[in-house]
Amino acid sequence: MTDAPRLLRLGTVAKLLTRRTLAIAVGAIVACELFLALQPQIFVSQLSVLPQARRGSSGLSAVAAQFGVAIPAGEAGQSPSFFAELARSRAVLVSIADTLIAHRAAGSSEALRGIPIPDGPEGSGRETLFRWLARQVTAVPNQRTGTVAVQVRMPSAGGALFVADRMVDELNRFNVETRKSQAREERRFTEDRLEVARDSLAVAENRARRFLEGNRDYSNSPRLALEFEQLQRNVLLAQQVYGSLAQGLEQARIEEVRETPVITVIDAPARPERPEGKGYVLFGIVAALGGLLLGAVLELGSARATAAPNSARDLM
Repeated sequence: MTDAPRLLRLGTVAKLLTRRTLAIAVGAIVACELFLALQPQIFVSQLSVLPQARRGSSGLSAVAAQFGVAIPAGEAGQSPSFFAELARSRAVLVSIADTLIAHRAAGSSEALRGIPIPDGPEGSGRETLFRWLARQVTAVPNQRTGTVAVQVRMPSAGGALFVADRMVDELNRFNVETRKSQAREERRFTEDRLEVARDSLAVAENRARRFLEGNRDYSNSPRLALEFEQLQRNVLLAQQVYGSLAQGLEQARIEEVRETPVITVIDAPARPERPEGKGYVLFGIVAALGGLLLGAVLELGSARATAAPNSARDLM
């Protein structure tokens, strides 16, 4: 008794697996494999970069805070998430698109085969190329290690390596220019505050000098001794502020002209040796299962349509 329902189910499955069902499954596999075969080959070039932390301002931010001015330290802009967004940003990809257009105009198009490069930099072609690049570039930050992994997918091995190299250059260029711009603003602020600090130091020193000229024996008077100590503290504080600002100004000037990269390339881009796999086996299995399911549904529908008239005749 227990084997009868099982045999009944097996018989139902056998009925569903007819020649038509198998033909549909085979057809789905063939169609899927042909579709994959017609797709262009994709070459992937990978790179991994480590953002470098920005050097401190040698106490400039702390001094600026005394005057109610907040100078951004820049560390937030060096996070892996920032670099991942930057790699796919319009500023970087448009610059790469312009480079591709320039190389195409110069006749260097063999390595850029398959890339939809417009004939000129103006018009919708440049925007189309930017959007196409945005779909071909992926960037994943690793918060644990602080690195950013970038993948560039191109129709040719030379194109993948070319765009990946340009990506490293653009990341460096963008961040060097950003660092220079921030250092320029810090230098301007520091120069203004340094003039004020120089005047404050001169005033404090003149007050101490006049006090000493008028009170040569101030040590014998507790009131005069306390007043001189206050004047000395004012001079020391003014000297500290002036020294910090002078040091910060020199650091800002150095940062303003610094050309060193702000990222360390952990894994440099390499020319792909072979194209990316198209997944013939995986998609073939999916197509086969989908074809079998579709054939089974059609067989069930056909069986029900055939059984309905027979049931009506039996009732009559």
